[in-house]
Amino acid sequence: MTRLVNSFRLPQVKVEVFSGNPLQFPNWESSFNSLIESRTQSPDERLNLLSQHLSGEPKSMVSSYLLLQTEEAYIQAKAELKQRYGNNTIISKAFIDKLASFPKVQPRDAIALRRFSDLLNEVVAAKRTIHDLGVLDYPQENAKLIAKMPYNVEGKWRSVVHASVNNGKFPQFEQFAQFIRKEHGKQTFQHLIPPLRQQLERKLSKVKEGIQAREEIPIQMQEPLQQTQVAIPKNRVVHTARKLITLTTVVN
Repeated sequence: MTRLVNSFRLPQVKVEVFSGNPLQFPNWESSFNSLIESRTQSPDERLNLLSQHLSGEPKSMVSSYLLLQTEEAYIQAKAELKQRYGNNTIISKAFIDKLASFPKVQPRDAIALRRFSDLLNEVVAAKRTIHDLGVLDYPQENAKLIAKMPYNVEGKWRSVVHASVNNGKFPQFEQFAQFIRKEHGKQTFQHLIPPLRQQLERKLSKVKEGIQAREEIPIQMQEPLQQTQVAIPKNRVVHTARKLITLTTVVN
């Protein structure tokens, strides 16, 4: 019961439409099986839902199976999709073609280097299960990839290759991907230094201006208090003097 309630709380996950890219087929197949196929046992519903989540060539390929509306037709339609787009050889070729078509990275282009690093990491993950990608460990394939790098990055990698070959082993594709990831991190840090330096210089300039402004402000010292004489009207003085004289006369 608790599992059922929690399933309603989860956000709805949408299955994307598959258009024929082999690199997208594994994720699409997994999503379709878990979110759509598992919710119905009806062959005709499965076939219709399968067709709704396809476009282009894949949709045309399974259209003939929709006329049969049988469990066997559904199984054959999925098997044909798997063979054409989910075959490891097909996926491996798609990854290698994507690497080959990646444009050359220009010097100090941290964004392009990051994208190349992300692609390498994607291939590393696929290489764990797709053994055909092992060809990327060959020196000639690595030479094609390093040719896409800026001259400074290429020079550093050649030093790594030279040291590894001296130890009797050419570096594998995973080592190359790790090397590019580190180089991207260095370039990103180097690009951050100028803006940070400018911010620091602006702050120091404001501090100096504040100190200089304080030094230029004249300090006004308070003058010592002067004794002020209270002016007494003459008539009041005379009147007071007369009272004193009268009082003195009486006392005497």
